[in-house]
Amino acid sequence: MDEDLDGLTLIPLWETEDGHRTHFGRRVDLSAGQLDSDTVSALRDASILLDVDEEITEEILRTLHDQLDLPDSFEATGWLSGHRVLHVGADDRATVGPFTFTLHPVFGLGITNSESA
Repeated sequence: MDEDLDGLTLIPLWETEDGHRTHFGRRVDLSAGQLDSDTVSALRDASILLDVDEEITEEILRTLHDQLDLPDSFEATGWLSGHRVLHVGADDRATVGPFTFTLHPVFGLGITNSESA
């Protein structure tokens, strides 16, 4: 992929013992061929749009685009096409390459880069 990225939409999903869930607890089967409309609505409501700015560089977007999953069920659902899954642990953190993402209920998404620390 050679074009510039100026935005990327993430769907944070928490990894649990019984599969993936949205922040509000809706179970999401990432291996499903198709998602029902209620699940699509829940994922749409959970989406996070990242745009290039002073804190989010094109390097961050490129790393996310290249390393995060794009489930077939997302591609089959017009609205979710191109959205990437951010796999979040029980500690509300996700690590992708050198970047650590923290999801906070009040402050939202935080990103740190271990290579620039």
